[in-house]
Amino acid sequence: METLLSPLLAALLISVIDFHWLFAGTAAGFLASAALVVSSRVPNAVLVGGYRVRDRVLSGARVFLATPRLRGLMGLNLAVAGAGSIVMVNTVNLVQDTLGRSAADVAWLLTANGLGVLVIAFAVPVLVARFGDRAVMLTGAGVLCVAAGCAVAFTFTSTGLWH
Repeated sequence: METLLSPLLAALLISVIDFHWLFAGTAAGFLASAALVVSSRVPNAVLVGGYRVRDRVLSGARVFLATPRLRGLMGLNLAVAGAGSIVMVNTVNLVQDTLGRSAADVAWLLTANGLGVLVIAFAVPVLVARFGDRAVMLTGAGVLCVAAGCAVAFTFTSTGLWH
């Protein structure tokens, strides 16, 4: 729900509030979130001493790479992160620079992305029950890779066709 609500709220706010104030509010929200994260603690956490951070990170990476299912999961996460980063990084440039649209249109497009994510999130349990988790996840990763390829192709073509 957050992926839909945040861009939708931004689209509504940017129509009545100056962009700089909206940015300042977002920054304040991030600082408040950081303060909440730093002030929280994990209940019943046991501190393990004697290990360096590098050793802990490398041991986790070794376990991850040694387990075939976790390697597959890492590939799926890479597909999701890659497609998500293309959306988050390139949407502003494509909408404002290439298509010549406003910042509000960026927010609306990100809202549409969030709505799509929300629809898929609700559909995945039904799809997994019907087709199995492996088939659904691999199909999703394939769709994301095709979509990423289309996004890259879109950046190299001159289009101004959003009316």
